[in-house]
Amino acid sequence: RQERQVADMLDLTPDEIEDHFSRNAQRFLSMMREGRSS
Repeated sequence: RQERQVADMLDLTPDEIEDHFSRNAQRFLSMMREGRSS
């Protein structure tokens, strides 16, 4: 899967990957909400 390849390239731990993807998801969600309200 894509995440695994990225993790192997960047040599991240699973926790770091989880943190990174959840931060991206949160940013994406807040962007979607802002876009909808304006």
